[in-house]
Amino acid sequence: HKIAGPLYRFKKVIKTLEEGDFTSDFSIRKFDQLRVLADAFNEMAKKNRKRLAILKSDFSALKARLEEIPETDIPEIKRAAFRELKKQTQSLHELINYFKS
Repeated sequence: HKIAGPLYRFKKVIKTLEEGDFTSDFSIRKFDQLRVLADAFNEMAKKNRKRLAILKSDFSALKARLEEIPETDIPEIKRAAFRELKKQTQSLHELINYFKS
């Protein structure tokens, strides 16, 4: 149980990561085996949560700034590129919001 239990919990946490949920930590009992693995996993998850938070924040600022620019301020010749940029931004927004942190 000291190995099988932690492996089972580790499998469950990996499944949540697969679903884009970075909010979970790998928690095991104090005397279970794989404590070092649990600590390393939690440190990795913590760093990725921080990176994801920065990514979300920076992207939100970029998206907001892009939304502030009226299309009429863009020269006619560049409007198609501007529209494509906004379309790609929306696509990235949906992808980034898939991840929970």
